[in-house]
Amino acid sequence: MSELQTQLTKLLKSKPQVLYTVGREDSFVAVVKQARELGFKGYIASVGIDTPNVWKGLGDQAEGIISGNVAGLADSPKFDSAYEKRFGEKPDWIALYAYTIGKYLFPIVLQAKGDREKIRYALSNLNVVSDRGDLKMSPDRKVINKGIVYIRKAGRNVPVSGRGQ
Repeated sequence: MSELQTQLTKLLKSKPQVLYTVGREDSFVAVVKQARELGFKGYIASVGIDTPNVWKGLGDQAEGIISGNVAGLADSPKFDSAYEKRFGEKPDWIALYAYTIGKYLFPIVLQAKGDREKIRYALSNLNVVSDRGDLKMSPDRKVINKGIVYIRKAGRNVPVSGRGQ
């Protein structure tokens, strides 16, 4: 019995309704598969796991997985189409996140000509509309974004309404 299987077996004896796990693609897929093989039928939740590799690796076992992300990242047809045309594959949320950061950060840096105070000032007043929704920063340069929770249904991420869905 693997160490993962031993830990999951011990954990599942307490009959949890939800299994929350943290890990990157391969480790997350391994946890989900092991938990399902051990008979766990409850919800499995995580963040940062919304990638094509995870969904492909899990197949039907992805059904019912709950994941959190930044609102707006799940649906950007314009970006998705351009990315797929250029790279021959569908983008994950990380690609969209990096793209939108570049779209606002590069012009700020270029306009400031390397002046750190000008960059700080521009970031503390950031308020742009992007492919992932409105992007705003507080005066102390903290990103202000709405989070969203998704549940995997029939091969798609469906936003959870918060009303017992």
